[in-house]
Amino acid sequence: MNGYRRVLAAVDASIRRGELFALLVVRLRRLRETELSFGHAIGAQLRRESEILIREALRPGDMLYHIGESDFAIVLPTVRSEAHAELAAAKIARLFDHPIQLDRHSVLIRVTVGGVVSLPQERTPDEMLMAADHACAWAIHSRHGYRMARGIEMRPPVGHSVLAEALRMNALELHLQPIREIA
Repeated sequence: MNGYRRVLAAVDASIRRGELFALLVVRLRRLRETELSFGHAIGAQLRRESEILIREALRPGDMLYHIGESDFAIVLPTVRSEAHAELAAAKIARLFDHPIQLDRHSVLIRVTVGGVVSLPQERTPDEMLMAADHACAWAIHSRHGYRMARGIEMRPPVGHSVLAEALRMNALELHLQPIREIA
């Protein structure tokens, strides 16, 4: 069973237990650029070292899954609150504040961490993974490199055909918002 299916099975089991739990998605940013600069062997070693670094920071019982070329999922089977899960996301993001030493290279890799906490309302494992993944994508705009899913990340994605039709009909609207944070 691949990592994606294994994380969905773990989330499903956590949902059935009915306890508060969290799902985090960790993305190694600019991994491709690192591979182009230092070679694929360094990229593979960086993925392995990152996995070890994350695994060592987890509690006993927390589960780590490799779900993509540069993505990991973490199931935290028991959390006390959303703040507890956010603290875990911050801890994971801070692991990568310093360069990782690989052979003769010192590589500074940045990560983004997105998370979602189980809620009393019904959510499928796919919806939870999507919410954590969206939060991870939004985390790139965060000064600290992590973000919890709260509302906006749960909106369904706009499909290509819907967007193409809106462009064709000149039906897009622009909404400007004030800048709150410049990174």
